[in-house]
Amino acid sequence: MVLTRQQQHTLVKGAIFGARGDSCSCDPCDCNPCKCGDGLNGSLPNYPFWRVTGFYIENGMIKDIDVSQRTILSLTQPVIEGQNDRWQDVILVDADATPLQITALLNSFEQHLESVPAEVAPLPRTQRAVYRASINYDGTNSQTPTLHAVFNPDQQSLVRTSDDAAAPQARAWNYQGLMALRETFTFKG
Repeated sequence: MVLTRQQQHTLVKGAIFGARGDSCSCDPCDCNPCKCGDGLNGSLPNYPFWRVTGFYIENGMIKDIDVSQRTILSLTQPVIEGQNDRWQDVILVDADATPLQITALLNSFEQHLESVPAEVAPLPRTQRAVYRASINYDGTNSQTPTLHAVFNPDQQSLVRTSDDAAAPQARAWNYQGLMALRETFTFKG
């Protein structure tokens, strides 16, 4: 079957993944809130160190823009490491994405990127800052997809600022490990 140009407007195939960084016995833990391992220790919340939700585009076109092999994710972490009174949420896109690819990814996936841990009070709905980061998602073995991410919030990586003037500078984040595959998807539109 050959798709016409109009049918090719949006055709995306990929994976939704996530994890939370904590000392849970799951590897990886994607519970929200954590109800296993250390999450069962009484009535105090089991705050994670961070939590991510992401989309990996295996192949696809969004409005005639090729977004194949691109990753976009939201990262939520405490403003100050180890303190759970203030949290922030930023969006990371892989560093090799072009400005057109970033715009297409944000338009299609930003509203679905929610990574605030359930233990944290809801964050205000503001435009989140967007940064480029070194991101490599490997889902070739769907039982154990992995993510390698290095995020340094310097000015060269900033794509879009938050519309919250009081938003603090995002903290650097590095991760190399397993991700929980939430589901695979094919979207035609």
